[in-house]
Amino acid sequence: MKIAEMEMCEDVQVDAVLEVKAYACPPWVARPKVVIYEDEEQARAIVEEYKPGQVDIYVDASVRKGKTGIGVYAMPSRARIAKTVASSDQVDTRLTELLAISEASNWPWGLSCMARDRDGAPAPAPSIRIFSDAQSALQSIRS
Repeated sequence: MKIAEMEMCEDVQVDAVLEVKAYACPPWVARPKVVIYEDEEQARAIVEEYKPGQVDIYVDASVRKGKTGIGVYAMPSRARIAKTVASSDQVDTRLTELLAISEASNWPWGLSCMARDRDGAPAPAPSIRIFSDAQSALQSIRS
């Protein structure tokens, strides 16, 4: 490492660095299906294509006042997660959206976020869809 690079690293506050765990998808595990619609009408149509028993999870990320946060909302249970994840100096909105998608995909699948059967009782979800408005994050997952 060059001296100039070492001096630059001295300013980094290591105790405040966001820890991002390594993630890899083994070849024998099916990759998630990622669909990106360019047209708002098509995107709205897929949202309305709800089938009984499935769970739809909506994610979003935001950057405000120097902090980044995520929001996760599941239907039909209406369970939600909202939390601050890092300083805006550490991550950008694309990475924050990826963290929101990761949070949704690792949801603790208890009774708070299950599908509902025809009688309204909790039931295991045969299908889970995660919706995000961040095309750059979705393209990262797809590639």
